[in-house]
Amino acid sequence: HSYYINGERHREDGPAMIRGISKDNPNGTNHEYYRNGNWHRDDGPAIIEGISKDNPNGTYHAYYRNGERHREDGPAIINGISKDNPNGTFHAYYRNGKYHREDGPARIYGISKDNPNGTSHDYYRNGIQVEPF
Repeated sequence: HSYYINGERHREDGPAMIRGISKDNPNGTNHEYYRNGNWHRDDGPAIIEGISKDNPNGTYHAYYRNGERHREDGPAIINGISKDNPNGTFHAYYRNGKYHREDGPARIYGISKDNPNGTSHDYYRNGIQVEPF
């Protein structure tokens, strides 16, 4: 299902694109939220992929504002979400479409229950890689 206004994907009250609808998954496997043709959502991830009965929240979340990866209060990309690892295995922090984090690494790899801080980190400010702080 897709929703359009004036030829652009757009919906105010839910996902503008729903993919993977089937008998086994009537709500679809992927939800994408758009405003005026751009990925955008004010109150959650604009892209949710990997939705299933076993993982109703999906395996991948991406936060966007006006078509750019952006999130103020946490990682804009969360990948590897599962029952065993509900926080995901990878986090990436963005502000206005650029890797950015003031208080820690902007990219965190290898997150697990046993290692909640991850195994590898990259630090960025305003899209420029910086030394760890």
